[in-house]
Amino acid sequence: IGSSSRIESTLGNATYVGAYAMVNTFIAAGMIAHSWRGRQPAQGRQPATPRRRRRKRRGPTEFDYAPWLIAFWLFAIVVNLWALWLSQTRGAVVGLGSGAIAFAFAYVIWGQIGVLRKISYGIFGAMFLALALFFVASRAPILDPVVDASPILRRLSTIDTADLSLQGRLTAWRAGLRAYVDRPFFGWGP
Repeated sequence: IGSSSRIESTLGNATYVGAYAMVNTFIAAGMIAHSWRGRQPAQGRQPATPRRRRRKRRGPTEFDYAPWLIAFWLFAIVVNLWALWLSQTRGAVVGLGSGAIAFAFAYVIWGQIGVLRKISYGIFGAMFLALALFFVASRAPILDPVVDASPILRRLSTIDTADLSLQGRLTAWRAGLRAYVDRPFFGWGP
């Protein structure tokens, strides 16, 4: 919809599409982790609930739906990443990377499932590689044809601290933080 090269869907704005796709990607990744968690062997003794007793009585003849759920959520991630790519929203791409790094950092510290911990290390490696490619692509003229061929890569390569849009957002963020810190707390303070 619309005449620009960025998809807008029925939301009317490519930024909304990117934001929704980013959030949906995180939700789908969380659902994969939740589905995977149910497949892990129990650690320690679990309390006997009616559901667990019924499951134990049925035995291994029950249909294992977890691989189908994981496949569905993987498909949802692929579709949402594709929509994010087509929306060409820089903020959503940066948010996706920042959220992935935050998840990986937290999971390395507090996570318990070994496979997800290894995936967290893989996220660190992928983000390091992406940042290295970003800095190389913004300064190496040999990669200009690759960057120019993709609108989202072209938009990402123009991110700079001298960008007026970024400076305006940082100024507004600082002013909001300053107003939050300076406000009275339950009647105390200035």
